[in-house]
Amino acid sequence: MWRPPLAGAAKRVEAIYEVPYLAHACMEPMNCTARGDRRGGARFGVVPRIPRRRQAAAAKVLGIPPARVKVHVQYLGGGFGRRGVRRTS
Repeated sequence: MWRPPLAGAAKRVEAIYEVPYLAHACMEPMNCTARGDRRGGARFGVVPRIPRRRQAAAAKVLGIPPARVKVHVQYLGGGFGRRGVRRTS
């Protein structure tokens, strides 16, 4: 007959652990800053998951080559991938 593993233990320890409520919210903002430069390029400060994809998207919107778009990556955490996928809903 099967018995739960703790049923035959020589010593049993029980404990209750409590922690305060923690919001599982992202720490980074869902925005960016953008600035054009005098040579027809652009600079972006953003928290991207895939910087090159953001660079390509900005270049497409602005109608300039990706090489003229500089993405300044800000290292913040907590995005959990929500920016890495385009959602259509």
